[in-house]
Amino acid sequence: MKFKKLGVRLNLLIVSVMFFPLIIMFILVSVGVYSSQVSNAKLLAANEGKVIAAEINELYIKCLQSAKDLETRINGIVSSSSKNREDIIKILEETMKANDSIFGVRVCFEPNSFDGRDMEFVNKKYHDETGRLNPYISRGENGFDISVLVDYDKEEWYSDTKKTRKQTFMEPLTYEVNGKKYTLITQALPIIDSSGNFIGIVAVDIDIAILQKLIESIDFGSGYSTIFSPKGVFLAHSTKADLVMTNVVDLDAANNYLIDRIAKGEEFDIVDNSAVTGEKTLKIFVPISFEGTNTNWSICIITYHKYFLATFYTLLKMFAFVAVFILVLTLVVLSIVIKKTVTKPIFSIVEVLKRQAALDFSFYEKSEAVKYCSRHDEIGIIVNALKTMEDSVKDFVANTSKWAQQIAASMEELTVTAQQAALSSDEVARTIQEIARGASEQAKDTEVASINIEELGSILEQDVDLIKELNDAALTIDERKEKGLSILKELVEKNNMNNNAAKIVFKIIISNNESADKIENASQMIKSIAEQTNMLALNAAIESARAGEAGKGFAVVADEIRKLAEQSNLFTSEIELIINELKLKSQDAVDTMKNLKGLGDSQAECVKNTEAEFALIANSIDSVKNIVEKLNSFAELMTDNKNKIIELTQNLSAISEENAAGTQEASASMEEQAATIGEISNSGQELAIVAKELHKQIMKFRV
Repeated sequence: MKFKKLGVRLNLLIVSVMFFPLIIMFILVSVGVYSSQVSNAKLLAANEGKVIAAEINELYIKCLQSAKDLETRINGIVSSSSKNREDIIKILEETMKANDSIFGVRVCFEPNSFDGRDMEFVNKKYHDETGRLNPYISRGENGFDISVLVDYDKEEWYSDTKKTRKQTFMEPLTYEVNGKKYTLITQALPIIDSSGNFIGIVAVDIDIAILQKLIESIDFGSGYSTIFSPKGVFLAHSTKADLVMTNVVDLDAANNYLIDRIAKGEEFDIVDNSAVTGEKTLKIFVPISFEGTNTNWSICIITYHKYFLATFYTLLKMFAFVAVFILVLTLVVLSIVIKKTVTKPIFSIVEVLKRQAALDFSFYEKSEAVKYCSRHDEIGIIVNALKTMEDSVKDFVANTSKWAQQIAASMEELTVTAQQAALSSDEVARTIQEIARGASEQAKDTEVASINIEELGSILEQDVDLIKELNDAALTIDERKEKGLSILKELVEKNNMNNNAAKIVFKIIISNNESADKIENASQMIKSIAEQTNMLALNAAIESARAGEAGKGFAVVADEIRKLAEQSNLFTSEIELIINELKLKSQDAVDTMKNLKGLGDSQAECVKNTEAEFALIANSIDSVKNIVEKLNSFAELMTDNKNKIIELTQNLSAISEENAAGTQEASASMEEQAATIGEISNSGQELAIVAKELHKQIMKFRV
């Protein structure tokens, strides 16, 4: 059953390998056929749309030509000398008769632009209240109906054409004509006279019922068709006429993007669900362009996916059936081939392996596996390998039996040697233990020395710190000494300046004292002059008294001079008092300056002495600084030596500990070696037993 499962697995594996390429091929073919079907459907729909567009364009051109002919004939009447308004009505009727596609035709003139006689035709037939000729002829039940246009100059078809002076093609609008409603498309042309003046408009109307009849007459198979205006209004619908004049956006606001593409005259296609049936459809939009305008309509051909892809689905089913048939056929053929070439030889090999599992390595010549030795594939390699393995096992069994006997003999000798080695190991272990004890004691002594040296190092570090503090203090004192010398130097300079200033002040005071003496002499002279003036005033008074009336004026002057002389005497007395006081104070200042000069000389002497003492202090500080620097270098040297001693002690301690540990490990190793030798001795005895047992087991092989 297991071999059958192996065959099934192989079959399934091969089928799986074939299945995935078939699936990929199936997908590629499906995509190709689908794309081809969609492309064909688009092409057919586009061609059909272009045929309809050509018919609509032909209708448009026919009506446009009628409008142009009408405009030309009207211009001929306007430019003639004998203008008859009845002629306009006649050519309108002739135009209607010549073109059955036209529902109505209209002519509108600007005021007095036809013959300048509008006032004569006010409210007459074919005229409005302004007298303008503006008839509209349309098709009725019994021929042509003629009516008068009212307020037409407010309509877009008139105002736009008048403004642009170009042809206009209007969106469909619903009008009431003779009591009935019609949806009409207006083509309007301006009437331009020979002078280039705008005089009116001629327009033709097309009933969109013509478009509805046109697309209803065409067989679209399983699909349908619609015609859209530039604003997205249904102009015709082949299956739902009630949608005519409905905007596509009113059906679904998402259709707003269609309006822009239709207005631009694009040819495009979309895939969405039908608004009529809700089924998935392909919609092809083909533009309809109109000569002389920027207006674009669009004919939309709608086909259902399920119809134009029917061939695709049929091919898909056929391909799937063929693929399944190929897979089944392949599976049957492979089952037969694999059973004959793989599973049956493997079964024969398994039988051989079962015998070998029972330690039977005799390869029977009559075995079914022998016939596969001549094969050059993997089966042949396996069979030959089994035969080679049989020979190898035979040699192995013979040699192993011989070696087992030799091992048993050697192990007896090994046991004796191991016992002797165990005795020697015990003696070596005892010696190593004694060395280990000595190494341990040495390690302890070295550790104590290391601790003492570390304490000495700590003391040296404290000394170094104190020397550093002393060094910092010496530096501070040196800085203070420099600042003191600088201040002292500045003090000497200030003292010299003070002495110089005192000398200058002393000279000024002496000069002031001399000036006071001069002022005193001048004051005495002024006093003498005042006394003489007073005497003159007295003499003048006496002389004026002698003169009588004639000397009264002179007497007054003499009296005033006398008063001035007396005032001069008073001022001179005051000046004398001030000068005396000034002389006394100047003398005091002179005396004080003399004392100050003596004090300044003493101060200068003290400053010089202080400067000398500071110089001695500076020398002492420099000596201390040199000593501290030497202490610093000695301290650094001692620290380096201390560190080296500590490092050597630590290394020595570590070496002692390593020696102790090494001897302990050696002792332990010797003990372990002794134990191992004992185990080897025991194992040797056991191995001798195993060798005997191995010989018994080898004898079980059949070779």
